[in-house]
Amino acid sequence: MTTLERLEYSLRTNNRHPICAYKFLHDSLCWASKRIAQKQGVRVGHITAKELSLGFRDLAIREFGCMALTVIESWKIHSTRNIGEMVFELVGKGIMGLSNSDRESDFIGLYEFSNAFHIRPVVDGYDAEMNKWTIRYVADNSPKQL
Repeated sequence: MTTLERLEYSLRTNNRHPICAYKFLHDSLCWASKRIAQKQGVRVGHITAKELSLGFRDLAIREFGCMALTVIESWKIHSTRNIGEMVFELVGKGIMGLSNSDRESDFIGLYEFSNAFHIRPVVDGYDAEMNKWTIRYVADNSPKQL
């Protein structure tokens, strides 16, 4: 059984957030680990609460653009504390692991969603060969990206 299959099976009942929110958290963990590994040039076995929370934010902006905050709040996630609660819920179900120094309180107050997800689209240009516009999202007053 894959991690995602275990996730779906264990979250069929008694979960605080929709299953898609937990899947996105799992995707954020994988995405943040890959980004950190690329920067450091080595495989990453563990990431911190801050690294995971920033990865969650960066991936949400990448996947959902200007709708990132709306999507995340629809999942009943309103703060980095909620991200931590989800992580420790998955740890309790044996789906995620942690180190001896990890605490749920590590996720509290890492950034304010209202600032971190205050983003605007920036048009980089038009690619005539591909017949499409290139747009990226820029966060105003946001925490450092991974």
